[in-house]
Amino acid sequence: MTYPHLCGIASLLRNVHPEWFPASIKFAIMTSTDQVNLARTHIEDQTLRPASVFATSSVHVNILKVIDPGLVYDLSPQDYLSDLCGLGYIDQEIDYIVNRDVTCSQISSIPEAQLNYPSFSVVVETISQACSRTVTNLRE
Repeated sequence: MTYPHLCGIASLLRNVHPEWFPASIKFAIMTSTDQVNLARTHIEDQTLRPASVFATSSVHVNILKVIDPGLVYDLSPQDYLSDLCGLGYIDQEIDYIVNRDVTCSQISSIPEAQLNYPSFSVVVETISQACSRTVTNLRE
C-alpha cells in the first residue's frame, strides 16, 4: 500500500515545486521520513524493538517535511547518462534505455559512488573511500 501513497505525495509535491526534476521529488521523500509514529513513539520492527533506518527505509513519510525539506539533491537526466557510461554500459545499451543516440566518449563519465544521490553505493576495496554529495539549500 505504500506505492499509491507515495505517488499521491509525489504529485502534491510536483504541484508545490513544478521546477523540480523528478529526482528532487524522490530525494525530498527519501530524506524527509520520520523514525517515530503518530503517537510519537519509535516505529518498531518485527522484534518489537525500535526500527533502524534500514528497517523503515523511506516509507514513513512526513508530508510537512516533504513540502519543505530544507535541502534537496540536484540530479538531472544528464547525470544519469554520466553514471551509466561510468558503469561501463556500451552506447547501444544506453541508447535502448533512454530511447535516443548516446555516445559515451562525448560524455564525461562518473564513478558509481559519485552519483549525486542521497544513498551511497561503493565497492569496499580499500580502507577508506571519499564520496561527495551536492545539495541545494531551499531556505536561502
